Amino acid sequence: MLELIGHFIMLLVLTFLLMAVFREVGHVLILAVTYAFLTEVLQVYFGRGGDLYDVAANVLGIGVGLVVGSYLQKVYITN
Repeated sequence: MLELIGHFIMLLVLTFLLMAVFREVGHVLILAVTYAFLTEVLQVYFGRGGDLYDVAANVLGIGVGLVVGSYLQKVYITN
């Protein structure tokens, strides 16, 4: 359970940081999903297996990060 929370928080923070650099949500989504996918695939080569629950926590973290980050950009950042 703690590992899933870690995955969620890691991708949530990554998404926030990417949103601070890239204004386009599409770019952020592509980069965050690519990172999440690669971390799961690379785990196989480091003695761990990829897990669907980890993928779900990653996707949930990205989704929440995009929703909250988009809202915060609209409220606090003026163009």
